[in-house]
Amino acid sequence: MIIVRDELKYVMVGVIILSMLLPLCVNAQPQTDFFLQAEKYEVEVGKEFSVYVKGKDVEDIYAFELDVIFDSNKLELIKTAGTNEGYSSYNLLDKDKVHFVFTKIGDTSSLKGDVDLCKFTFKMLEASEASIELESMRIVSSEIIDTKVGDLESLDTKYSFDDKKISVTGVLKSEEKEPSSPGSSGGTNVSSGDKDSDKEDRDENEDKDDKDVEKDGDEIEEQPEEVPGAVVFTDIENHWSKEFALKLVNLGILTGYPDNTLRPDQKITRAEGVVLIVNTLGLELSGEGEISFNDKDIIPIWCANHVKAALEKDILKGYEDNTLRPFINLTRAEMVVLVMNAFGIEKAEFEKSQFEDGDAIPGWAAEFIAGAVKEGIVKGYPDNTFKPDNEVTRGEVFALIANCID
Repeated sequence: MIIVRDELKYVMVGVIILSMLLPLCVNAQPQTDFFLQAEKYEVEVGKEFSVYVKGKDVEDIYAFELDVIFDSNKLELIKTAGTNEGYSSYNLLDKDKVHFVFTKIGDTSSLKGDVDLCKFTFKMLEASEASIELESMRIVSSEIIDTKVGDLESLDTKYSFDDKKISVTGVLKSEEKEPSSPGSSGGTNVSSGDKDSDKEDRDENEDKDDKDVEKDGDEIEEQPEEVPGAVVFTDIENHWSKEFALKLVNLGILTGYPDNTLRPDQKITRAEGVVLIVNTLGLELSGEGEISFNDKDIIPIWCANHVKAALEKDILKGYEDNTLRPFINLTRAEMVVLVMNAFGIEKAEFEKSQFEDGDAIPGWAAEFIAGAVKEGIVKGYPDNTFKPDNEVTRGEVFALIANCID
């Protein structure tokens, strides 16, 4: 017979209770919460306000895509903006749905902690309650793995969406609100003297308006209206690529960012390069066909049909491991090959002595580069190097494409 001392009993009970609680402690890790937050929840009709998509306790986000739906009969989408350093873009999938894309660029740290993911600016159109909802989200980690796709419900339990739908109320301006009836509760009686004073103020304002419209009997010359759709880009006035960029803008190939910039010195990703090339060629985006790349699950929605079109025309090639790597920045060698394939420009015999760094030019790109140089499409640097592994800027791509267009 085994005798257990009272002291040992208490120790054993404590161990059993601790073992039962331990899994709960281990699993109690911070949960990432995504939610919407408006800068204000009452907005005057005709005024603008911003809504942020936020993340709390974010662990590792390198890129994301999300869809937001809104009451388009009560709200007008004015613009969207990324709130982190990297590449972002958006497009309206329908009159009441906006698709936003963001990705970090290059070897940079991912988003962590409490972060603003993006900002939407709306204008309130009427005095009523309007809803805005985070409909779907896609997340890519810094390792370009563990992608979460589809509706919010498909994301696993370490993500939550407590405030995925919010409401903002439109209110009339104070002078537009109906005055209370004299004598009613809370109403104020206006004396006849006040009415006369108001009439004098109105007459004075009308006289002032008349003077503004008419001077010495002559009408003021009407100012010309702005050209619809005209955009003045704020960051290319003194940039070397201005001529090439505006050529693409005038052809409808290049549209720029929502803040009216073209960012010519920003690096361009492989996904962006494909979209620009396909848009330049005006290829049909039918959405048909398959993407055979091994990393097809991380190819952004906004360029998937462009990738299909480029593959169909044999413009696009992947890496040896059959990956596209859409978020990696394009190199000069890669961009030349992409452009040469797109425009069907003939290759030429390559001589290493043509450039000081001729030995560094890879064999798969050598004849493409030689052909591009021969046609005057691309040039080397002032020190007679080509630097094939340099990441290209948007301005360099503008010049390269513009030189290929008659």
